[in-house]
Amino acid sequence: MTRITNRESRIAVMTLLCVAVALAQDPKKPKPDAPLKPKRAFMADGLFGPGALLADGRTYVCAYAVDAADAMDLLAIDLAAGSAKRCGPKEKWTTLGTLGPDRLGAILGEPPQQQALRLKADGTEPQPAVALPIGAGGARIAPSGDRIAVVVFDAKFMLKLVEPTGGDPVPVTDAIDADSRPEWSPDSKRLAYLRRAGAKSEVWKVTVGASASLLTGEYESASQIAWAPDSKRLAFVAGGTALAIADVDAGKVEVWKGEGPLGPPAWAPAGDAVLVREERAGKGGFTVVSADAKTAKKFKLEPAPGPEYAWATDATVVYRLGRRDGAIHLWTVEVAK
Repeated sequence: MTRITNRESRIAVMTLLCVAVALAQDPKKPKPDAPLKPKRAFMADGLFGPGALLADGRTYVCAYAVDAADAMDLLAIDLAAGSAKRCGPKEKWTTLGTLGPDRLGAILGEPPQQQALRLKADGTEPQPAVALPIGAGGARIAPSGDRIAVVVFDAKFMLKLVEPTGGDPVPVTDAIDADSRPEWSPDSKRLAYLRRAGAKSEVWKVTVGASASLLTGEYESASQIAWAPDSKRLAFVAGGTALAIADVDAGKVEVWKGEGPLGPPAWAPAGDAVLVREERAGKGGFTVVSADAKTAKKFKLEPAPGPEYAWATDATVVYRLGRRDGAIHLWTVEVAK
């Protein structure tokens, strides 16, 4: 029989303790970011303005000019083919957004006088531009194209609706507090917006033709509202580093906390996940958060994503690098949920 000394017993016990501690601590350590390999879909030199990814997931339309100019063309980029063609009228494009599968909504010019324009995604058939109220800002065209939400100062900042056919703006909210950043639900029936309450921001909702109501509690620096495809949920950034996902009808909010500053939320087409850009260790990567805010997958990629990105399909993300005064680079990357 082998005799075990006291010293050997102590060593064995210490070894077991070290292993136990290591096993207990491992789950607490953040998992390393999974590497992604993006592919460059398009690159060009020139001046580039606002852009939008169309519902087909393969066409990106943005404002473009060869050199300095007040008015810019539209450039339709085929991400699959890596080709582009100019289209649309020359305008002072301020924002671009999609209105259904084959139309664009644009805000033209700068405050205090802006206009709203609707046209086909290929730049043809522009509808008559609608003059927005003097001094209005934060304009958002409903996906249906039949309403425009604007922020107007009337004692305090409040939301009003403008009809594409003209007429006086119709108040949506009162002037009790400062309202800002309206975002339409995909079905164009509701608006979500921020309301400043002292030093904090609240997220409010309003159904067109009904009274506004508080959707969530107070969140410090609530921002970046994004509706889910089903128009029943929305996501927003709270406190700069947390992603909040709210059930609009139930008023229930789930929160996922990140490691660093977050970019704007982007819902997957299936509505089962939300993508955000997250700053980690001084570099930006993508994080995919489940729709119930309970799980998250982190990804690192080079070049790191900028503030503009969108799901092209349920597995592919398009992101943009570049500024108005430099080249544009569009990248695609496969992201697992």
